[in-house]
Amino acid sequence: MEPSKLYRGRDAAGIWHYGYFVEQWIYGIEKKYVQVDVATVGKAIDVEDKTGTPIYTGDTFEYKGYKFVVEYDKDGAGYVGKGIDNPTYQISGYDLKRMIITGNIYD
Repeated sequence: MEPSKLYRGRDAAGIWHYGYFVEQWIYGIEKKYVQVDVATVGKAIDVEDKTGTPIYTGDTFEYKGYKFVVEYDKDGAGYVGKGIDNPTYQISGYDLKRMIITGNIYD
């Protein structure tokens, strides 16, 4: 399977846009470019959470009382849930399918 090329980013009005990311623009399903805040851009990781919601980098969830953020782990060459409250604690990419996304770090 080819990795996802879909991204999301928030514009100046706080609205999320989904599509392809080019520099500081999202080219979305509306077939137009929308300028987004680059700091809010997250990449789809080709995994859905327990409810079927697509997961993006920057998404957050809770597990056993700890908060996590989804990010790419270059040492493990994959996506993980990295502990926010406890940075040494992380959830494997495989286990992300069992979580429920509760938000993202930009909300």
